[in-house]
Amino acid sequence: AWPDAVTFGMSCGDYTCNIIEESSRGTKVMINEPHGQSFEVFIPMPGKHNVLNTLAAVSAARLMELSISNIRDGLSATHLSPHRTHVSTHGCLTLIDDAYNAAPMSMLMALKMLMDLKNRNRCVAILGDMLELGSIEEQAHKELGETIAILRPDLFVGFGPMMELACTVASAAGVATYHFDSSDEVASNLQMLLLD
Repeated sequence: AWPDAVTFGMSCGDYTCNIIEESSRGTKVMINEPHGQSFEVFIPMPGKHNVLNTLAAVSAARLMELSISNIRDGLSATHLSPHRTHVSTHGCLTLIDDAYNAAPMSMLMALKMLMDLKNRNRCVAILGDMLELGSIEEQAHKELGETIAILRPDLFVGFGPMMELACTVASAAGVATYHFDSSDEVASNLQMLLLD
């Protein structure tokens, strides 16, 4: 019989994990099971949020009695849809493309991932409006500006009418900020922005 509930979390729950190594390619973690067994897996997606997603999937898979080997095989075959946590390197630049259907939580996770990958390099966040938020769109963009003010990238570039709200909040907190009306304007100024 299955338990009534199975919990998971980074440090507490039936299933927990320890991050061994993080990179732009993904994250190597040690999964700790409820009965004391541990096993290592590589998650081919960067970001702590993807570690939690994987931990949830592993918890369910182990309840369904999938082997560790099956889990590893499944993870190694994982490919995200375009524009979802896609990390690529272009010379000395690392680009995180997480533009698909951006929402407040996905923006937060992408920004945290950006800051985790920052190392000693310059960190530039280029963000467009979050669409289809209905009555919360103004508040969500202002809160995004507050988050950017806390995380403090080296430069924040926003585009679109709603992202101007985030730029205003972040700029007021001392973050170097540019706002443009469209992605075309950002593209026209990209070299200046990245070399500034």
